[in-house]
Amino acid sequence: MFSRDRSSAQRSTKFHSRNTDPGNFFTSNLIFKITNTKGGFVMKSFYSRLMGIVMFSFIATFICMQSATAMAAPTGGMITGKVTKSDGVTPIGGVKIMAVRMGSDESVSHAHFVRTSENGKFVFQNLPTGNYSLVIHSDGYVSTDKSDISVAYNKVTKNVNFILVEEALITGKVIESTSGEPIENVTVSIDGPDKIPVANTTTDSLGRYRLDQIIPNTYWIRAVKDGYAMEVTLPTQLDEGQALNGINFSLCKGAEVNGSVYLGKNNEPVEAYIYAFINNQLFTIEKTNPSGMFSINNLPAGRLDLVVYTENYPAFINKLDVSAGEVINDKVLYVQCDETEEQ
Repeated sequence: MFSRDRSSAQRSTKFHSRNTDPGNFFTSNLIFKITNTKGGFVMKSFYSRLMGIVMFSFIATFICMQSATAMAAPTGGMITGKVTKSDGVTPIGGVKIMAVRMGSDESVSHAHFVRTSENGKFVFQNLPTGNYSLVIHSDGYVSTDKSDISVAYNKVTKNVNFILVEEALITGKVIESTSGEPIENVTVSIDGPDKIPVANTTTDSLGRYRLDQIIPNTYWIRAVKDGYAMEVTLPTQLDEGQALNGINFSLCKGAEVNGSVYLGKNNEPVEAYIYAFINNQLFTIEKTNPSGMFSINNLPAGRLDLVVYTENYPAFINKLDVSAGEVINDKVLYVQCDETEEQ
């Protein structure tokens, strides 16, 4: 009886060991395996093997979690902020922002880009530590930037916010006054309330120009080219987002005055400053060379007042009329005359 049972067990063992069907792998190899060892029976439960598999799975999972944690760990700092319209409330989505860090040699060492979300917010993540500049250039708005933004490791630099102003623009054309032909390469500029140029451009082959990226303010618009008299508009107010089209110029040939300044009437040349007023408006300030020689060009037609000044002597006023394209050479101006007179 015992012998038959053992033979049956051995046959069962052989049956399972030969079973290579993948669907029966768990049954034949893990649930049980009966062997004959020194005439006895040993039934090995699948517990020990199952525990091995569980431990292996646990270790593999732990390693993966550690790797994921390491990958998710911050490698630098963050900058967060928001972009709104000039009212400070309405968010602007889709704005491209560049973060730039300069290297020790003053060249760009890192550059990163993000776009604002629909609510105007942006986040730069994992930035290497250092000082950054953020630059915004978005169609329809005046470009702007912020610098000296400090980024520290594993820290968040918050509330780097921007308020964008809708750009104003000016367009027009420049032609020659007598022929009506367009003039190429005319410099068209705008001067702010302090009369300092804030932007400029040049005309194309058709005499056209366009000035954009302008913030709201009061401006003087001027057109200048060598050989032509400069033209300047009256003060012009530009509002946010305004398009001021058709600001055209008609330039005439400029007048020119060349000459020398002498001390008294003894023909001793002297260095001096010459203040040129045309039609009661200050046109330019010129300085003579050491030999007292000067040249004033691109003058509009009209009444020209030349105020000559040099150290330790009273100013002297010289008046003359100039016409379009006129060239006056060898004009002699004096200082320290006996009495003020027109020359």
